[in-house]
Amino acid sequence: MPENTQKSFITYQASAGAGKTYNLAKEFIRICLLHYPKNVYKNILAITFTNKAVEEMKERILRFLNELANKKNNILLQQLTDIADEDEISRRCGDILSRILHNYSDLSVCTIDSLFQKLAQSFAVDLHIPLDHRLELDSSTILQMVVDNLLAQLGYDNLLTERVLNFSFYKMEEEKSWNIERELKAIGKQLHSEEAIEHLKHLKNIDLQQFTQIIAQIFAQKEQYKNNIQQTAQEACNIIKNNGIEYEDFFRGKKGGIGCWFEKISKENFSNLESNTYVLKAINENFWYSNSCKKKAEIDAISHILEEKYAIIQKNIEPYCLFSAILKNIHSVALLNEMSKIAEDIKQRDKIVHISEATMRIAEFVETEYIPFIYERIGERYKYIFIDEFQDTSTLQWHNLLPFVTEVLSSAIDENNTGKTLIFGDAKQAIYRFRGGNVQQFINLPHITDNQDNSILKEREQKLIENYDNILLDNNFRSKSEIINFNNQFFKQFIPGFAKNIYANCEQKDNPKNTGGGVSLTFYEGNKGQKPTQKDYKNLYKNLYKLEVKSIIEQLLQQNYDYQDITILMRSNNHIRELAEFLLENGIPVISNDSLLLDKNLKIIFLLSCLEYLESSLNPIARYVIIDFVMKQKELPQEQQYELVIKSNADFLQFIQQHYPFYPQKMLFGNLYSQVEHLLQIFQLNEPADPFVLSFLEIISSFMQKNEVQNRSFLDFWEEGKDKFSISSPKGSNAVTIMSIHKSKGLEFPVVIYPCPKDYNNHSVEKWVNLENKVEGINYMYLNINLLKQTSFAHIAEKEKQEKDLDELNANYVAFTRAKERLYCIACKGGELGDNLNSFFKNQPSAKCTENIENQTITYSLGAFENKKSSPFSEINSIPITHFTSTDIRSKIHVDLSQSEEIQLKLRLN
Repeated sequence: MPENTQKSFITYQASAGAGKTYNLAKEFIRICLLHYPKNVYKNILAITFTNKAVEEMKERILRFLNELANKKNNILLQQLTDIADEDEISRRCGDILSRILHNYSDLSVCTIDSLFQKLAQSFAVDLHIPLDHRLELDSSTILQMVVDNLLAQLGYDNLLTERVLNFSFYKMEEEKSWNIERELKAIGKQLHSEEAIEHLKHLKNIDLQQFTQIIAQIFAQKEQYKNNIQQTAQEACNIIKNNGIEYEDFFRGKKGGIGCWFEKISKENFSNLESNTYVLKAINENFWYSNSCKKKAEIDAISHILEEKYAIIQKNIEPYCLFSAILKNIHSVALLNEMSKIAEDIKQRDKIVHISEATMRIAEFVETEYIPFIYERIGERYKYIFIDEFQDTSTLQWHNLLPFVTEVLSSAIDENNTGKTLIFGDAKQAIYRFRGGNVQQFINLPHITDNQDNSILKEREQKLIENYDNILLDNNFRSKSEIINFNNQFFKQFIPGFAKNIYANCEQKDNPKNTGGGVSLTFYEGNKGQKPTQKDYKNLYKNLYKLEVKSIIEQLLQQNYDYQDITILMRSNNHIRELAEFLLENGIPVISNDSLLLDKNLKIIFLLSCLEYLESSLNPIARYVIIDFVMKQKELPQEQQYELVIKSNADFLQFIQQHYPFYPQKMLFGNLYSQVEHLLQIFQLNEPADPFVLSFLEIISSFMQKNEVQNRSFLDFWEEGKDKFSISSPKGSNAVTIMSIHKSKGLEFPVVIYPCPKDYNNHSVEKWVNLENKVEGINYMYLNINLLKQTSFAHIAEKEKQEKDLDELNANYVAFTRAKERLYCIACKGGELGDNLNSFFKNQPSAKCTENIENQTITYSLGAFENKKSSPFSEINSIPITHFTSTDIRSKIHVDLSQSEEIQLKLRLN
């Protein structure tokens, strides 16, 4: 793409495997070459969303520069020859690479959060942030303090205690967790979501006393509407009976006719107030009589009265359903509002600023100034912006970047060129809506979504429109032709209407020479003509999927594939764990989320138990783990484990000290880090070096930098976040990988096995709703949208359903496009995806079909399924860390008491 193009705001629509990162790195290098010998790389800012993506982008840029410098990438070299000849490009790239490596900190590739973090730190005064603030990226740390603070007030603050009790009773009625702390943390996650922060502002002036009054008022109104509905339905039933009419005389009679509908409501059966099709037929189309009706004249005489009663009921249903939905969640919102106030107090007291709050402060600042000076300042350095994975940006993040983007587009590079913004993304891979990602922003470019008639936003939008150009990357360089063609045909055939614009360019071009791949579907039909029940699905996951996955892996091994070539993608963490356990039991090595968690590592469990023991020597679980570890290390008989656990502390220690020099009293004066180091030395855990232990020490070090450290506070912190602490996937391990689809985004694998899930759209969803003055005293509520279907907010429920459908569609697209050579799907009759796959394969003349009567499955295959041609697995050349150097800090300290007036501390360096 020549530098002198007229357009400077360019979007790259890059489908899966289309070389998005390749093109990003290429354009980065192109700009550097065009302005050589200037160090223009210092003027480029590349933004993405994860630290992993940052490292990948940096690695790709440096690798390409190295390859070009040594003329090892002929394709890329040819694509840049419009700038200079090959020798000159090679010379320039070598020099640019050397400059970057010698000034590596000037290579500006960062996450969007770290960019806003730098802005918040650099312009703290302008953003009204304390100068000595601590920016917190982990919301769980603040949330734990908030919940602890709130629970500490129970029994002292009567209103708060009442709200918590009501909240607990509601959760028990809904058969939710009885663990009140866990439930408070669940709703407390809203504290740092962009949407919630905005809405909580409108609630901050409502105190608990006012909430109590509002709840009482809403409950009274709901009961009034309920009585109106019930009374009117009873009146309709009386009219029917007084005229000698039986319910069987109405259209569809007792199978859902209007007479039965009135009776059901009159008996307070409000489980489903929605009118069925038979009731609507009577009201809207005058279908009143059953085929055997002998009371047509009587029905005609009262039909207009029944219509009136129906209308009265409908008029009362809307507010009744709304107030019922509000009462379901109002205790949660009242507590959330209180937690928000507690969080503000904690942050002011400890001078903490969460990254979401910093983002909000920047947003408030940039929306009121045409060219905010904070961007003017950094705009002096950056003339080019690259934004990767744009479909995952939130509304707030994009609005915050807009002034920076438009400032760059207005900045002059030379007489003929201005700065540039390049945006890379794919709407079909937008699967992070739950984190605030707004795919509509990418679809609408260059227009700005939610500009709210803001004149400043409209001016920025005009700047984007004037400079806009779009480039479609539609060549797939990742997958074999057979897989590309399958995805082209399948997604073209089964795209719902609301997603047509997103998948308009889903077809990709393949390399006709890159053949030999295959796509397979194993489809569970169950008993012919019968739809599987929920129990069938459950058994399917536990039995068929596991057995089929095992069978596929065994086939692949026979075709020269290695374990490391195979990745299994799943939607549920529970299913990941179950499948991992099953494969391990059957001798198949596995790398999964759980296998990489520090909390699952035996050494880490032992170290944590030692810390628990140091906190309380009477802790029986900690004692058991320590005894079990010692016995296994020393290969001792384990029959007396329980007896040792319940013995006195002196006897317990005596047993441990027979084998290891474990003296807890000597460890009490060290800090947390030194205690763990001491434990590693005592129990000889520092050789060989264990990546899990090293990661554990790193987490302790990070925790100590941010917190006033006590062992108990760290143990609580660990318990809260243990599901997040893991090591990176080890490279070179010959094992099958099992991961979630979300983790797989941006990755590619030779073979993908995808056990297709049952539809996920039945989960309840809660969203913030503007009540539009329908409720006195409160105008914003966090509501279960499934309860709004018979209210004036039904459109919100319908929109959410479409968005969830799109989430599922995109997740399946990501799963189907990870494979390079083989894609295996396993599906079940009755699920939408499975049925669509079955229908697709049935109509493929070239599909091979095999039926397994015993398992009630049918297997289809498309493609060649050629054996792997590469050499067998060999370990990656690596230098292992054989030991972890750890020295007792006390051995480094010498106390010199030779001078009576002054005690000198000297470090022994020998």
